[in-house]
Amino acid sequence: MKRIYAIEANRVFLFSIAVSQGMVFLLAGAGMGNAMVQQFLIEVFLALPGVYYLLQRRLPFREALGISKLDALQWLLLIPFAFCIETIGEFVNLLSQLFATNVVGEHMMELILAYPLPLTLLVIAVMPALCEEFIFRGILYQGYKKCSVSGAVILTAVLFGLMHMNMNQLSYAVVIGILFAAVNEVTGSILPSMLLHLYINGKSTLLLYLTADEVAAAEEQYNVAELLPQLIPGVVTAILVLAAIFRVLVKHRKKVSDSAEVSEVAEAKKKGLAGWIELGSWSLLFGVLICIYFMIW
Repeated sequence: MKRIYAIEANRVFLFSIAVSQGMVFLLAGAGMGNAMVQQFLIEVFLALPGVYYLLQRRLPFREALGISKLDALQWLLLIPFAFCIETIGEFVNLLSQLFATNVVGEHMMELILAYPLPLTLLVIAVMPALCEEFIFRGILYQGYKKCSVSGAVILTAVLFGLMHMNMNQLSYAVVIGILFAAVNEVTGSILPSMLLHLYINGKSTLLLYLTADEVAAAEEQYNVAELLPQLIPGVVTAILVLAAIFRVLVKHRKKVSDSAEVSEVAEAKKKGLAGWIELGSWSLLFGVLICIYFMIW
C-alpha cells in the first residue's frame, strides 16, 4: 500500500520541525544566542530526521530523493527559469508586505552586517539549498507523489511555507515551492530546485551585502502600494515564459522517461481526490499545528 510512504513522509516532517525548533530553545536556554550558529543548526537538525529515516529504512539516497542527471536542454532552460521564478517570488514577497512584516529582510541585514560574506552565503544560501530541498522536494515529495503528484506539489509547497513560520515568507515560499516541485517533476530530478534555491538565496544575500546602505535607505522611503503596479508587466511576462518552458520540458520528459516512471505517475493521477486524502495523517496535522503555533506566537 503506497499510502505508507506518505505516512512516513509526514513523520519525517513532524520530527524535522520538532527537532529543529527544539534546538532553538535548547540553544537559547544554554545562552547560545548567536544568530548565525542558530541558523546553521536549524538547517542541520531540520535534515537529521530525514537522514535517520533513509538509514533506518536502508533506502538508497539517489532513489529516495529523486536524484538524476539533467541533459543539455534541461540545463539550458534552467537559466530563464531562474530569472522568471525570481521575478514572481519578488512580486509575491512585496504583495505580502501589504498585510505582513518583512521579517526576513531585517534578519538578513543583521546577519550580513555582522558576519563575513562567505559564512553568510554558507548559512543562508548553501545550507537551505541542501537541507530544505533534501526534506521538502526530496523525502516528502518522493513519498507523497506515490499517492498523488498534484497533491505532492501543493502539499510540499504549503509545508515549505509553514516551515518558515511567518506570514511574509509563507506567502512567497508557497508559490516558489510549487514551482520548485513542478520543475523537479518535469525534469525527473531534485537538482533543479537545489540549484534554484541556491541561486535565489545566494543572489539576495550578495546584493544585500554589496548594497546594504542603499537598501536600508530605500526601505525607509518605498511604498508597497505604489511599487506593485510597476512590477505587473514583468510578472506577466515571467508567467508566460514559465508556461512556455514547462511546455517544452513536459514534452521532453515524455520522450526520455521510461515506462516504469510513466506508469507510476499515471497510477497516482488515476486516484484523483482519493490520492489527496491518502496524504493525510495525525503526524502531518501535529507538524502543521506546531508551525502555526510558532507563526502566531
